[in-house]
Amino acid sequence: MRTARQRRAIVGFSVAAPTLVVAGIYLETRLWLVAKFPYFIDEGLLAAYAYDRNKLYSLDQGVRPGLTWFTTAGMWLHIPPLVAIRLAAVLFGLVGLVAGAMLAARFVGRMAAAAFVVLALLTPCLFLYDALGLREPVVSGLVVAAFLLELELARRPSLRTAALLGLCFAGILWVHDLGKIALYFAPLSLVYFPFRSPERTRLAVRWVGCAAVSLLLAFLATVPLRFESSYAQLGETEQKIGATRTVSAFLAHALRAVDASWPGVRDALTGYVTYPVLALALVGLLLGLRRHPRFTALVGIWGLALIAAILSLAATPFPRYFAVVTPFLLLLAAIGVEELAAWVPRPLLVVAVVAALVPALVFDVAVTRDPVSASYPPIDKAQYITGYAAGTGVRQAVDELRSIAHGRQLVVLSDPGKAPLALDVLARSEGPRVEWVWPPNPDVTRATLLLDNGGASPPPSLGSFLEIWRYQRPDGGQALVISEKRS
Repeated sequence: MRTARQRRAIVGFSVAAPTLVVAGIYLETRLWLVAKFPYFIDEGLLAAYAYDRNKLYSLDQGVRPGLTWFTTAGMWLHIPPLVAIRLAAVLFGLVGLVAGAMLAARFVGRMAAAAFVVLALLTPCLFLYDALGLREPVVSGLVVAAFLLELELARRPSLRTAALLGLCFAGILWVHDLGKIALYFAPLSLVYFPFRSPERTRLAVRWVGCAAVSLLLAFLATVPLRFESSYAQLGETEQKIGATRTVSAFLAHALRAVDASWPGVRDALTGYVTYPVLALALVGLLLGLRRHPRFTALVGIWGLALIAAILSLAATPFPRYFAVVTPFLLLLAAIGVEELAAWVPRPLLVVAVVAALVPALVFDVAVTRDPVSASYPPIDKAQYITGYAAGTGVRQAVDELRSIAHGRQLVVLSDPGKAPLALDVLARSEGPRVEWVWPPNPDVTRATLLLDNGGASPPPSLGSFLEIWRYQRPDGGQALVISEKRS
């Protein structure tokens, strides 16, 4: 007969072993893409802010500075900035994976937890974006963690949970407005408050106090941001650069806005979440309302609210925004698996789930083998592979500039409107030393090279330039060209 210590050891191993396997698969797949996926303009922009002495400068450009601070911390540890910014996505993607699995296990069942983990590991939206240096995968992990902590705070109010929730709120306010849903929807978690408990009055007072602590931490997190005058105009700046639209602007032309945004939303959902997983999520929503009504309703409300926000308020519904929505869709799909298990024989259910994952696996294998040739929604293909913002050709251009430089500093003409910012960050971190110039900068007369990333036309007074190197982006995309000034 086993002793109590042996039984505890067996239980501990049964939990630790699969956890380590999942963590290993997650890190292996994401870190592979961290190293292999071409660095693109948005990552370059966010990483470039880390070089500015004013660590709140990004607010002037309508970008919250949290990810810039993370990148700066990575640079202090001698991690290249474009790697550091991607490691933030990997880290918070793991937070979202763990929090989502805990939600499924605690409020649905063990099978739902296992299903969520498998789906989160393989669904293209998370498979890809958890490895890219963007704000959305970071805020996604924070939102899922906040959702878990809000439910736990409602069930068992405690200062520790409140403090952790406050840190999630702080991270959200430092990173991305899309995560504010966690603050707005916090009262909905009270559906799990023990209203029938004889101690409900004491628990209610405790919950109010704990919620106040979380909100206080969230407010304190904004204090450093308030030192920058542009923080007060952050929303207006986002609208000016075309990132968002106001509620009033949407309501004034709601049908036109939805009609313009829907193709991007559809492509993101069908391409990155896939039809089978969406169908499974619908099954989970319908069946889960019968056996797990509170949890299913909450997950559905959060997910639908996020989709509605993207559809209505995002001027361009970039697929990366759905990194925040996807965990909630996967929770619904996990509920669907748990419910179907009561009706469908286990072997048949496993076959059905594997079949549902085939489109996801096809994408995952393709992007792992060659990120350039994988199939993406049209917006992302232009952003990452073929357009002027793409990272394709950036590494090769840096290598070419290094071979030209021979250790000396280069002065290069580059149109700031289409500057390949990832190239700039790579050159800063790995060499060569480059001064990028464009009229009216007086140093343009010293420029010996022209980097053309999409129709750069310097004034004729600067002389003529002869093409010496070209990288043609795939599928007839935008060429990246280096030209030398004729003597």
